Amino acid sequence: MKGIRWVYLDAGWTLVDETKSHLDRLGKALAFAGRKRGLSTRSVFDAYKAALHLFSRDAFVEVLGMLGIPAAERPRFPFDHSFEVLFPDAVPALERLAARVKLGVLANQSPGLAERLKSYGLDRYFAVILGSADVGMKKPEDRFFALAREKAGCAPHEILMVGDRGDYDIAPAKAAGWRTARLLRGPHGKQAPRSEGERADFEVKSLLELAAVLEGAGAPGPEVRRGKGVLPINERGEVTAWPTKVGEKKAVLVHLASFFEGGRDYTERQVNAVIAARHTFGDICMLRRELISRRLLAREDDGRRYWKPES
Repeated sequence: MKGIRWVYLDAGWTLVDETKSHLDRLGKALAFAGRKRGLSTRSVFDAYKAALHLFSRDAFVEVLGMLGIPAAERPRFPFDHSFEVLFPDAVPALERLAARVKLGVLANQSPGLAERLKSYGLDRYFAVILGSADVGMKKPEDRFFALAREKAGCAPHEILMVGDRGDYDIAPAKAAGWRTARLLRGPHGKQAPRSEGERADFEVKSLLELAAVLEGAGAPGPEVRRGKGVLPINERGEVTAWPTKVGEKKAVLVHLASFFEGGRDYTERQVNAVIAARHTFGDICMLRRELISRRLLAREDDGRRYWKPES
């Protein structure tokens, strides 16, 4: 990923988790008078996600049809952004990315995207924020990507587009000559590319993994070796098992600690997000305890603040 000067990120399912907003919207539809009975909010949400997996042009209208609600009633069920939740890896990843490249947001969003990002404290990371409803363009329109490149003021190959959708994020960015990264989370993250145009240059499971790739730490490579042994760290830099030997345990913990920045504070949730993005066997609590016991991380007694010691 050498030569990247700008990174544009999508918003929904990239920076913010929209699950609760979608559940709220579908719950409103289920409360609509005259709709078909016998379906729960969760089952309807599963049907909604399944429609997205199949590249539905309007998954919400499909769900309304399941409930026997005419498409014309759609305005009765607005999307409430107040239920969105910031992904825990967003802030630590943006801190690392902003130290290397210029950042922007390019997203299909209802009016007020900049204000919503400001409410999360994210506005300070972005030099450009382009929301579809705020600028009168939307993905995958070519002119939306042309506007973003103009704002960036650099060559197309110096821009990286990061998003969860092959059709709205990856394909139009590749057509514009940008480089691309697919974030495999959210309902769209499970869509299989239908063509080479929708296949990203690389895929990541989290924004922290994206930051590692741009830093050169997460690029594909051989297993990490120490002496005659091989540490359980895969090509993505993820720890795949907890070693039995003391020396290998320490080496794995030093590897994990390298993804924390010195000179900044973390909440426990942010610490968990960093650890979650760098291992595959699902024992965040154990790894957090080990990092602290070996003084690779420090924390206040009440657990409200964590930091990486200088030594």
